[in-house]
Amino acid sequence: MHVLLTIFAFALLTAEFLWPAEDAVNGGGLHLIVLWMVLATLQAMFCWLEKNDKRRRLSRSAAFTLIDAGVLLIAAGHILSTAVVFQAEGDRRAAINLTLEWSGLFFIWRLFRLRCTEPVFAAQTLQVVIAVAVSLSAFGIWQHHVFYPEQAAWYRGQRAELDESLGQSDGRGALRATEIISQLHEQGIPVEGTDRILWENRLLSSSEPFATFSLANTLAGVLATALVLLIGQTTVQWKSGEVRTVFRVALSLLQICLVTYCLMLTKSRSAWLGAAAGLLILSVVRSRTTTARKMLQWGMGGCVCAMILAGAAALGGALDKEVILESPRSLQFRLLYWTGALEMLKDHPVTGAGPGNFRQLYLKYKEDESSEEIRDPHNFVLEAWSAGGVTSLVGLLLFVGCVLKGLAREYSNNTGDLRSPLLSGRNPRKIVPLGLALGFLIQEIWLWINGESLLTQTPMHAVLLTGLVVALLQAGIRPVAVNRVSCFAAAVVMMVNLLAAGGFEMPAVALLLLVCAAVGASRPSDVSEPAAVSTGMQRLRFEKVVLAVGAVARVCVAGIVLKWGLLPVLAAQRNVAEADNLRHRQRNLRAAIIHYQKAIAADPFAVVPCQRVAELELSRLRDLKHAQEASPDRATINSAAGTDSGPDAQKSVSQALDACDVLIAADRRSSFGFRAQAECLALGARLLNSEEMMQQAIDQQQQVVEMYPSSVDDWVQLVRLCEADPRQRWKMLAETAASRSLQLEEINRRWGHQDRYLAESDVLMLKSLSNGVRQ
Repeated sequence: MHVLLTIFAFALLTAEFLWPAEDAVNGGGLHLIVLWMVLATLQAMFCWLEKNDKRRRLSRSAAFTLIDAGVLLIAAGHILSTAVVFQAEGDRRAAINLTLEWSGLFFIWRLFRLRCTEPVFAAQTLQVVIAVAVSLSAFGIWQHHVFYPEQAAWYRGQRAELDESLGQSDGRGALRATEIISQLHEQGIPVEGTDRILWENRLLSSSEPFATFSLANTLAGVLATALVLLIGQTTVQWKSGEVRTVFRVALSLLQICLVTYCLMLTKSRSAWLGAAAGLLILSVVRSRTTTARKMLQWGMGGCVCAMILAGAAALGGALDKEVILESPRSLQFRLLYWTGALEMLKDHPVTGAGPGNFRQLYLKYKEDESSEEIRDPHNFVLEAWSAGGVTSLVGLLLFVGCVLKGLAREYSNNTGDLRSPLLSGRNPRKIVPLGLALGFLIQEIWLWINGESLLTQTPMHAVLLTGLVVALLQAGIRPVAVNRVSCFAAAVVMMVNLLAAGGFEMPAVALLLLVCAAVGASRPSDVSEPAAVSTGMQRLRFEKVVLAVGAVARVCVAGIVLKWGLLPVLAAQRNVAEADNLRHRQRNLRAAIIHYQKAIAADPFAVVPCQRVAELELSRLRDLKHAQEASPDRATINSAAGTDSGPDAQKSVSQALDACDVLIAADRRSSFGFRAQAECLALGARLLNSEEMMQQAIDQQQQVVEMYPSSVDDWVQLVRLCEADPRQRWKMLAETAASRSLQLEEINRRWGHQDRYLAESDVLMLKSLSNGVRQ
């Protein structure tokens, strides 16, 4: 039973790195949280059933230190901030998903925290992490050299054919264009607007690998952390004479080269800096000189002081825009992100924005020079503060402090190397490979359940299996050695990387950080205490009660994740996928709306189906407006609304406004719903010739620019709405908005934000209006 639980744990750890962790905000990975809770419950039951002479294992359940309290506070902060998100009617689905992830992460942390007191389990955990990192590296290298060129050539061909089809005037060209657009939509490729520009820039102008994730920076953080772990473990084994055969030296060098090369391909400077910091710690510890000791102590102290001073300066307003603009270009955008995030946190200091709700509030404070609508502040301290408020911030600082203290303790005491006994039992060398294989299988089964074609994943399978081969070879190195200093150094690598990159709310990233800290913080004294520490049967009963309560808590978390997380998310996603297919491929808009409504009913907190319905109704109004401009005949307008017996213009406007109301109710913090409602009101005003609706549209658009003051498109839209009034009642507002639009256009041109450039005709129109303000 003990071996099976170990294999299950390694399988889930492997599976955590095989899906896009960035999708956690949308509910991706909740199925793994359920499986983790099942594992943790079985582990507690296994300990509860142990005999009395093994009660020292039961005593581990009561071991709760400051570092455990830090992780608990991070999870608790998410719960408290989610309650505020519900009160403010923000994106409740995102808040629920991330809160459930962190609730599960706390129990996962406790599982590894207790099991890693077993040296064999700790060493095998590091083997799993390293094997997965090697697999991801091979996958990333394949993406860089094979996937990107093939994908770019395919996209250029599709785009050229689409442009040619759109240029044809016959029906065959329109039909082919519809087929190509449907294919692009199925693969999540935008066909127009700003999203298309950004997607093309990513595909055609860059070649950074991302492996199983969605972002290269996420992969880079994982690889940098694993690289320091790999080098740290290899140096320990070399020092003990375990890797001095030609085969083992070649195997170690192969792993290091693969991870290092892929890390370089990611072009992530924050990950490079983190890897350099981790390797510096390892080299200083290995030197064991007085000078090196002082370097490490003063370096750590200096970094902490610098961070405190920088935070105080930013909160006090000393870190202003002039200071940012004088910094190197590579740091300017990060500093702009941080200053905007700090301004937002000044207005929401106690609970932050809430899990998954950073972007909605941040856009109000976003600097004009920053074009990206970031999802997180690209700094794990600010990210924890934003997601979980002060509670999570205190928990994170406590966790970081314990990691640094543990590193200093291991360095001072020279107890970083923990040698385990020789592996024994029924061929335990198969545990790691079996765990890896089961992890791949879990991911494949989940993809199959969700209807994804496994044939399209063949290249990914081929390169990811490299890690399984490495694990089979690596598992033959005996005896197992664990170096706690390298684990703490790896945790420092991830934290340094997260100082300038997002990812703290991503399960794979957070779990890797927690696992490194768990192995480093677990000491042999945790498992070698004599049975005398127990005070007899009373103590044993108390420990069994603690284990029982813990098991019940895990079962409750699993039930909550299923009922309020996984099941509604899956039902909504299935209906949205079916609706998207009906909308884009079959052009059956009525059936698409029915499935969108089913998605809303399945998950009342979901924002995506509400957004899809609003977009579809808005598209209908645009078609009505075009029909009115082409032919003012009422029958033609009704036909454009659907069928000859379909709703009239009044009903179409009412339906569109109702859809926008539903979207706004799903997330009142987002400007998207208000923007869509303003356009619906404007279109309705023109269709129904209603001055009142136009006034409401202008008022709504003013609210949009207040929520997102650095959006040049929203300011231009406000100008257009004001100019639509023939009596020019909003002339002053139009002139002010035009002046602001030109200011943003100048900034975007100066900073090279091509996706934000305005058309030349819009610039000429704005200049003609803004002259009144300038004079």
